[in-house]
Amino acid sequence: MQAWQPARQRFLANQRGNVVLTFTILSPAVILSVGAAVDFSYLSLQKSNLQQAVDAAAIAA
Repeated sequence: MQAWQPARQRFLANQRGNVVLTFTILSPAVILSVGAAVDFSYLSLQKSNLQQAVDAAAIAA
């Protein structure tokens, strides 16, 4: 059991690859957030266009 202690300590102290792990965990959340923002802005644009069309129809009537 004692023979594994130095290897275990080296493994736990090693910080190489942490950036890749963090990127892998966080990238889906970032991609989903960007997609939601794009969808919301498109929905807002469509709502504005629809309101302009309704206003123009009300004025023309």
